[in-house]
Amino acid sequence: MAEPLTEELFAAIGKLAHAHTYLDYHLSTVARLMAGAEAEEPIWVLFEGRSTEQIVSDMMAMLDEWNDWPEKYLPPERPRIAAFRSTLRQLKILNDLRNEVIHGLIIKEPVGRRIMYPPWGKSSRPPYLFARSRMRKGVTKVTALTIPDIERVMGELFEIAHKIEDLYREAQLERDEMDEVAAEAALPEYIAYLEEKRNSGATE
Repeated sequence: MAEPLTEELFAAIGKLAHAHTYLDYHLSTVARLMAGAEAEEPIWVLFEGRSTEQIVSDMMAMLDEWNDWPEKYLPPERPRIAAFRSTLRQLKILNDLRNEVIHGLIIKEPVGRRIMYPPWGKSSRPPYLFARSRMRKGVTKVTALTIPDIERVMGELFEIAHKIEDLYREAQLERDEMDEVAAEAALPEYIAYLEEKRNSGATE
């Protein structure tokens, strides 16, 4: 484990907390837009008191409901929707790391728990070991993070905060375009169905 607990470490933790608060503000804006409200007042009740993790899950669920068309009518590539979905997945990982730091206790030894490293891998620098301060069912790990790791999480949270609304609006435009493409692709089949129904009625 890295020693000692330095001002640099606590400064990094403080900056991470600020970055997450900044992210939460922008994330709430996008969640509200996805739920169909341009103004805050009518929709706050849906998200009041929900954690970042829960709001991201809500947004993923809403995204899954976007596609009402059978796959055969849809364009094979939906890059803007894919980019938005990928960012939400990345945010879930970053939020988990943030929680390990903000809600974690720095310990010297893992005491029989598995040591987990961030997705980008183990650093050559000695890490700090973060263990969740509250007991949770099935939690048998500690997370090993260096100060540069914490700063990286902070930086990526800021990056997502700055771009998530634009990513959402681009994805929404692609969704609208996708609906038009699907409707056009389904039209010949629908016309054939009406023709068959009309002919069937004529022979009765």
